[in-house]
Amino acid sequence: MEQISSDVSIYRVWKNKDTNNASFITRFDEGNNEWENTCDDLGVIQEARIIEDLQEKLSLQAKEIKDSQLTLEKQKIVYNEVCSDLKNSLAESLAENKSVKLKIEEYLKPILIIEDKCDAIYKIAYLKIKDIPFAEGDYDQKFIENCPFTIRRAGGAGAVSGNLRMNHTDGYDDKRIIGLFDFDKEGSENFYHLKGNNWDDKIEGKKETGFYKKRNQHQCFYGMLLPVPSRHLDLVGDIKNGKFESFIEIENLLSDGVLNTNRLVDKEKILTVNYLKIKKNAKVKLPKILVTLSKNEFDDFVPLYNKIEELFGI
Repeated sequence: MEQISSDVSIYRVWKNKDTNNASFITRFDEGNNEWENTCDDLGVIQEARIIEDLQEKLSLQAKEIKDSQLTLEKQKIVYNEVCSDLKNSLAESLAENKSVKLKIEEYLKPILIIEDKCDAIYKIAYLKIKDIPFAEGDYDQKFIENCPFTIRRAGGAGAVSGNLRMNHTDGYDDKRIIGLFDFDKEGSENFYHLKGNNWDDKIEGKKETGFYKKRNQHQCFYGMLLPVPSRHLDLVGDIKNGKFESFIEIENLLSDGVLNTNRLVDKEKILTVNYLKIKKNAKVKLPKILVTLSKNEFDDFVPLYNKIEELFGI
């Protein structure tokens, strides 16, 4: 505990989304959240961060006990009591937590990893096109009960890529995985750069039904781009030739009428290209809006789920 790493500096470097230059550099320190951002970049799961935080807190507690005026015998008693409290707290947390059920589900069902932190549109769209009755308050449970695959939220294209680019798939041999990217600039770039010895560089499929790549030495491990409705084909670049200027997010599979009427988008223009940009606060409004829509409003989601089921072998 007496040792420090003040002689070492660590930096996070990442690309400017607009210029594609490596122009952003931030130094790690205790006052910023660059470690959290880097975990997102690498696809480090939340459980690993929780364990790391717990280890750090235990080390600090051990030092505080050591530095106290207590005798060694009493230090041991205090430390044992702290450990006992921690065990009880963890036991109560695990008893109430869904983590065990989620882990079981990942072995029973294939896993779709998505960019979004909010997964309502994926679940409601699936229920709609499959004619499964549900209400705003129970769509999540209905999806779990009726969908043959499960959804995990990564929180960004970089995090999806981080999950897919892991050096080894130890622990995933018995799991079927698809990482789904929006067909926007960030998503298409992360999809394109799934390369190297672990990946088949060839891009399979079509824009309208979903481009995809397969990881080598694994039965079912894919990266996939969002299928693009024919009405939006002019909004995506030539990904096979490394052209990343694209503007399709999952919400763009809804009609422009739905997006405009519910004020979910801003009208944007780059050169001669007009497109609808999803507002940052729009996603939290979606469940209430989506449950009221008719089935035909989700027609452009059909190719997405057809391709997912095809790749999963469902």
